[in-house]
Amino acid sequence: MNPAMYMLLYSCKNHPQVKTKRRCRSCARPICSACIYKANRHLFCSNKCHKKYHFITLPKLAGKHLLRKWKALPRGISVRSAITSATILALSGYMIFALIHIKRLESRVTALSYQLALLADTTQAKQKGNASPAKNTETPVVLADNGVMINEQTLNIAGQAKQHSMATLTLGDKMQQSQMITDGSFAFSNLPFPPPGQQYLLRAIDPAKSFAALGDFDAPATPSLSTRLVHDFSRGPATSKAVALTFDGGALANAVAPILAVLAQKNVRATMFLTGKFIETHAQATFDIWQAGHEIGNHSWDHPHLTRYAINRTQQTLPHVDRSFLQQQLTATSEAFSALTGAQMRPFWRAPYGEHNQELREWAAELGYRHVGWTSGQHASESLDTMDWVADSTSAAYHSSEEILQRLVTIAAQQDSSGLAGGIILMHLGTLRDHDPAYQALPALIDKLRGYTYRFVTISELIRATERQ
Repeated sequence: MNPAMYMLLYSCKNHPQVKTKRRCRSCARPICSACIYKANRHLFCSNKCHKKYHFITLPKLAGKHLLRKWKALPRGISVRSAITSATILALSGYMIFALIHIKRLESRVTALSYQLALLADTTQAKQKGNASPAKNTETPVVLADNGVMINEQTLNIAGQAKQHSMATLTLGDKMQQSQMITDGSFAFSNLPFPPPGQQYLLRAIDPAKSFAALGDFDAPATPSLSTRLVHDFSRGPATSKAVALTFDGGALANAVAPILAVLAQKNVRATMFLTGKFIETHAQATFDIWQAGHEIGNHSWDHPHLTRYAINRTQQTLPHVDRSFLQQQLTATSEAFSALTGAQMRPFWRAPYGEHNQELREWAAELGYRHVGWTSGQHASESLDTMDWVADSTSAAYHSSEEILQRLVTIAAQQDSSGLAGGIILMHLGTLRDHDPAYQALPALIDKLRGYTYRFVTISELIRATERQ
């Protein structure tokens, strides 16, 4: 093929040096993973192409399809019959649409009633010279003894209020959940942690009193915990000779079996970060990892780029990456893992390609996740990223299994620093190397580090050791 034609067909429109087979659904130009704008289950190169596809291209295609169907009708059919059939189809579609969205309409009506109640209550209070909503002390809302229960990823809020009233839970200016109270008690469970600085607001509304607010109070959402979750965790305490082995699972799983065999033989528990695609594609390998007792964290759904680091070496969030995008990546992966094993992932996530910033970590923290990276020093030689994914032996980033072993042992043996204490080592569950895979160094690495009195721990144990200090 002509080189110029090849470049046109397979080089990213924004990054010509990157080869790709992905194409924009609208303009059909090649796009790499850093340029993808994902919407409505299709890939686009920009929001402009997305809008063009849905408002121009798609209607044209639909029109052509209907025209073909019209021409295919029997010649003897009457116009009245055709119009009647089209009307019936349109009405059927409308009914299906109405059934799908009826729940949304119900929740909007409830929210509107709630907002009108607050507006009326606040107006009445202002007319009395009181800027805050009046409270009815005869029928207060009370928290149960264990009103706010904090799990590792969620919290539960329970309490009592007047029978036949409605309990509502809001965060900021948006209502999160509502519940009719039939037996004098209510409970909201599996609530995500709110962003730092925000709190859940709980109210009860009595329909018999024109939705007058009966009482309100803030349910504490442990802002200190939410704040702590935002911080990147890339090293444990340097005073303890503990080290964590971590493995990322993305596309390949050809190293899972030998890695699990070594860890079982050496009695070492590790922490694995798996993508949803890995779980979906390598279900048996995922089940084996979980059954072996290793910790499993979240590595996103399909390992997307989240920042512009691959483009300009800055950790600026990519335009198409927002709160909904990231949280959907994490939630879908967690649900896939639970569906396979019946268990919950640990509340840790590791950003693909190590691309993260405070904004991304805050969005993940809203779901109860804390970001876990790997330990890196001031120089590349001090990094605990083994770079075992590099398969090209001519690359400067390539390290043989022996070189990986010697570098980590050298760091561990240093007397003038903390060595590997509290360190997090990064390896992978798949490899493209035809020979000398990095996991061959695992048995010797474990033995040598234990010879230097290091002990192997999971990320959970490393975090607990850090919090105790």
